[in-house]
Amino acid sequence: MFLRLNLFLLLSVFSLSASSKEPDLSGLKDVILGEKPSLFPLPIGWWCIIGSILVIILISAFIAKRKLFPSAYFYTQAEIKKLKKQNLTPVQTGKELSKILKRVAILKFGQEQVASLSHQDWKKFLQNKSHDPKQTKEIDFISKAAFLPPEKDVAISNKSLYTYAEKWVKTVLKGK
Repeated sequence: MFLRLNLFLLLSVFSLSASSKEPDLSGLKDVILGEKPSLFPLPIGWWCIIGSILVIILISAFIAKRKLFPSAYFYTQAEIKKLKKQNLTPVQTGKELSKILKRVAILKFGQEQVASLSHQDWKKFLQNKSHDPKQTKEIDFISKAAFLPPEKDVAISNKSLYTYAEKWVKTVLKGK
């Protein structure tokens, strides 16, 4: 046992003296660092899924906006379609279309310019803003419909009134 202890002491003394020398590092190769990790280390498949989800969200938001807040053009077209479904006389149709056209004109040109217009002034306004100013029959009838009794027999069809109103709205709101 004494021998072992002596051997241990001798080895520790030699190791202390050897450790005071600098180690030989000449055989080591340079340490090369790898690439920096990406800020977005997701695989391409996850990026495709995230992109698809974002596209779906954007499309859904666009559709929801159009449903909740329809444009003036689509709203007006929907009102005219509701009128078409009702069984109205041409005089009643003319009155309702005159109201719709006046609301569109107020929206587009301002209340100060449009709200006070009646028969002849309203007729001139409709002709000036019309897609086809030669449709005097429809323009004249819509401008004076508010003053006619509902049961009056007239020689104009609802179809021509609706067609004129739809084209007028398209011309005023979309410029076509």
